[in-house]
Amino acid sequence: MRNGMWLPTLGFFFGFVAFDRTGCLEIIRAVLWIIAIPIIRYKYSDRPHISTAELRDLIFRSRGELLIIDTRTKEEYSISHLKGAVHIDDFPHVITKRKIDPQSQIVAYSAIGANSAKFAREAVENGYPNVINYLGSIFEWVNYGFPVVDAQERKTVYIHCSRYIFLPFLRLF
Repeated sequence: MRNGMWLPTLGFFFGFVAFDRTGCLEIIRAVLWIIAIPIIRYKYSDRPHISTAELRDLIFRSRGELLIIDTRTKEEYSISHLKGAVHIDDFPHVITKRKIDPQSQIVAYSAIGANSAKFAREAVENGYPNVINYLGSIFEWVNYGFPVVDAQERKTVYIHCSRYIFLPFLRLF
């Protein structure tokens, strides 16, 4: 975090936790998602998007054949990611190593879905037409109670939030 930003972030977070005794945080979280999702859909309307339920079903049906790309920073990825996901920096190596067909289905995710939608658009321009953006991304995955793993592929409850403005998107307690 930038110098001096941890204290306002902590105050912001605890302010919401105290505020949540009345249930208002759930309302705020819902409103934020209601605003964010259509904006991402509109801005990246040229790419297909997938919901949390659809991704869960796709992972179950694919039996390990689905390539999932984490487009967040390496630090965020090392703290937590979807099981079996590959970091964006490793994408070219994985494509070569696994001999992934450019027509294969690939799912990209980020914190809430904006950066992964951008990656999906760029991937299409580079010859991978079947890249789907996971709308809601890792924050929604965790909000639904699905597991994430750390760099050693062990289950974890930690989520890295690179921008404190995104904290209200997470269900923390």
